[in-house]
Amino acid sequence: MATDRGADVVRRDGKAFAGFQWESWNLHGWFDDAAVAESLKNPDWPNVTLHSYRVPAPFAGGVAMVAAADRESQPTHAVSTTAT
Repeated sequence: MATDRGADVVRRDGKAFAGFQWESWNLHGWFDDAAVAESLKNPDWPNVTLHSYRVPAPFAGGVAMVAAADRESQPTHAVSTTAT
């Protein structure tokens, strides 16, 4: 979420993003999917969530290191080689 690409995912599909985080980091079934889905309907949810993650980092202001981290995480091109 510290990069623009991550923020786009949160804004585009917050339910899938949140569900992945909760299933990955916590005990299975600890949250009510229906209640979570309802809370994610709040139009402020993406911005509030992104802000809460970015401020402590300190990513809320678009720090230069965030742009550098985003560039470094871009996919690289595969190089094919032939083993001899």
